Amino acid sequence: MSGATARGPVYWTVCTVVACDPGHEFAFAVAGPGKMTVNTWRYQLEPTADGTDVTESFELADTPLIRLYWMIAGFARGRTNLDGMRVTLEKIKAVTESAGPSQ
Repeated sequence: MSGATARGPVYWTVCTVVACDPGHEFAFAVAGPGKMTVNTWRYQLEPTADGTDVTESFELADTPLIRLYWMIAGFARGRTNLDGMRVTLEKIKAVTESAGPSQ
């Protein structure tokens, strides 16, 4: 992440696309131990008069292990996620604006 310090554990995982509606929504589920979904990341696109608003969000699985993790490390991990979301949205904006208007 540019200019941000990572907080919380860093890990590699398998993700599965769970929604793909071009121009409207893209979402993927993140697998954890035992291939259980631990969270789902979502990008929702809303056309506006001068472009598109993009909203990025994540939803945690409601399990005892995830609740315990967030009780212990949630503040730091939540800040890391928000920092990463800001960077991701800035990159999406830069790429789409450099491509110019769509035909």
